[in-house]
Amino acid sequence: MNIATSSRALALALVATLAACNGSAGAGGNPNPPAVPAHTLYVGTGSTVTAFDAAANGNVAPLGTLNGGANFNNIFSVGFDSAGHLTTGENTSIVTYAIGALGAAAPMSQISGAATTLMNVDAIAVDPTGKIYASDLGDNAIKTFAAGANGNVAPTATIAGALTQTTGPGLLYLDTSGKLVDSEFLHVMVFAAGATGNVAPLQNLTNVGAENVGAILDSTGRVLVADCPGHAIRFYAAGATGAAAPTATLAGAATGLLCPTNMVLDGSGNMYVLQSSSVGTGPSSILKFAAGATGNVAPLATIAGANTTMTSSASGFAYR
Repeated sequence: MNIATSSRALALALVATLAACNGSAGAGGNPNPPAVPAHTLYVGTGSTVTAFDAAANGNVAPLGTLNGGANFNNIFSVGFDSAGHLTTGENTSIVTYAIGALGAAAPMSQISGAATTLMNVDAIAVDPTGKIYASDLGDNAIKTFAAGANGNVAPTATIAGALTQTTGPGLLYLDTSGKLVDSEFLHVMVFAAGATGNVAPLQNLTNVGAENVGAILDSTGRVLVADCPGHAIRFYAAGATGAAAPTATLAGAATGLLCPTNMVLDGSGNMYVLQSSSVGTGPSSILKFAAGATGNVAPLATIAGANTTMTSSASGFAYR
């Protein structure tokens, strides 16, 4: 995800300005929203997207919450373009919000209608220019929409067909080079930047645990996979494919991992892990690990507790 360059002070000031920014704007939200806070974690779950200061630790309240209302039901992914517009999608639509949107803000655009061919959007990813990639379980395809697309518009490209080896597109991730990661049940695939049509992936990892959820690439090209029932993050060598074994694992009692569902990295390589309570008890939580952490090591910080307002089974996760 892209990292905003505005000062971290804006993130802290957001708490004090939420009422002024959203209280007088009505259902559409603030027409002049604040600057997007720097170094912020965004969690999508249920009908909300919740923002946290990435430096937070403990049972802390969020910086703010975007309430999607009828637009949201079960948010599995959150994405940003380089300007800071927030995008998410589910069912048969994809919605994008203005920079800094919070509260009951209305979307600035919504992709929906027969021409979109969207049937059951599971997740989205957004590149810096605003191009949107959507995994569609309805017809086993990954669909691309142009930056700024709005309304009943057709996708500009589709990844689908036997060569793709897709069995149900899941959480998506774009690295800085444009490679697209598709995390599916029992396997993780990496497609070349700009891949379209009936194309084979560059990598198709099949030894990824009983129920992998999210997967990302780090700056060296390693594939990091969240193994929910294994309570672990597994690391695979750059270019690894097939039944390749992980080269390292982050797991064990000291890690506090319990059904990790997704990860993001900051500019220093620190890893933030979003974990669900779907196989345990209590709400979801966020664990921060030092860059390069593997083995049975404790997190640097934990965001968890009733004040966070996070519910169970969260998987939408972004760092900006």
